[in-house]
Amino acid sequence: MRVCMIRAMHTDPIVRFRRALHADPELSGAEHRTHDAIRAELEHAAPAGRVFEHLGGTGLAAVFGPESARRTVVFRIDTDALPIVERSGAAHASRNPGVMHACGHDGHTAIGVAVAAGLAADPPADTRVAIVFQPAEETGEGAAAVLADPRWRSIVPEPAAAMGFALHNMPGEPLGRVLVREGVFACASVGVRVAMRGRSAHASKPHDPGCAMAALGRLVERSPRLPEGLGLTRALCTPVHAAAGDAGGFGISPAEAQFACTLRAESDADLDRLRAALHGLIEDAAEGLAVELSEHEAFAATVNDPAAVAIVRAAATEAGLDVTEPSAAYRWSEDFGRFGGRFPCALFTIGAGVDVPALHDDRYDFPDALIEPAASLINRVLRLAGRTA
Repeated sequence: MRVCMIRAMHTDPIVRFRRALHADPELSGAEHRTHDAIRAELEHAAPAGRVFEHLGGTGLAAVFGPESARRTVVFRIDTDALPIVERSGAAHASRNPGVMHACGHDGHTAIGVAVAAGLAADPPADTRVAIVFQPAEETGEGAAAVLADPRWRSIVPEPAAAMGFALHNMPGEPLGRVLVREGVFACASVGVRVAMRGRSAHASKPHDPGCAMAALGRLVERSPRLPEGLGLTRALCTPVHAAAGDAGGFGISPAEAQFACTLRAESDADLDRLRAALHGLIEDAAEGLAVELSEHEAFAATVNDPAAVAIVRAAATEAGLDVTEPSAAYRWSEDFGRFGGRFPCALFTIGAGVDVPALHDDRYDFPDALIEPAASLINRVLRLAGRTA
């Protein structure tokens, strides 16, 4: 497979496509118009019958190369937006109140479409290449849904001969700089929500047994220190919500309280240890209160395979891009780690510019100048991986 620069689509149409996605963002699991927009673009790039629609719900996959090929290379793209009110001031800002592409998944999707156009112009001769447009990355549900789709076996029939890649833009780094490392690249995480119910009490005796306010105070105070007690220096327990009582109920220590936190660790096993410690703390702090506990947005750790990382480094060097290694795993989570549980994978970041607002900032807008170099880089990654998968 030769490296093919994007000829089937010029930069301006790709930029217009990206900006159209930015103006019409959709939340995780509801990417219906996004699905249709991607499908319309793929009709110009992918051979008939090689596009898998509604994969894992609202995802798609475009598959290139001979169906008889044993080797498969996967490039995964995330497509969902976030529940954020946009304040970028861009002409193509979100038209959908309270929903915004604040993480750059609109740009990632445009890169995936550009790569698909390149593959259509110069299809691989002896390797299957799958461009997977995955929904619901932000909630940690999309990768699992795609991998559970019965048609996944047609996309990657032999996982033992497969390799996968994904990228994420990174504000604060020079445009086009590639950051990649072996081993843990992004943390495992899970959100925990607790509801406690007991008896109300007089506000002069807030620590009476059965008072939810006292239990809530203990959780807020003690939970952030849990990683220290376990010796997990790179783990976090971050309270994100706490509520109890009525703002006007000055004489009442309330009977009910809610608490939520996010747990993060560099491995799935360390996350399990942190989860168990939190459950123990909740049981101790609740002191006989009725407790309802639920977990949300679970992400496995993303662990990069050394051979896949070597391919990313070689491709970036070939493309003339600066390549560096993060000093430690990123604290944020990415559900691409679930792909890594099936076959060797590598997730890497690529600089979006030094002065670009941070990810999830309400002023963020993916830099259009990154689309072409990122697509060219991925074309090189796919070519090199096709030789070794």
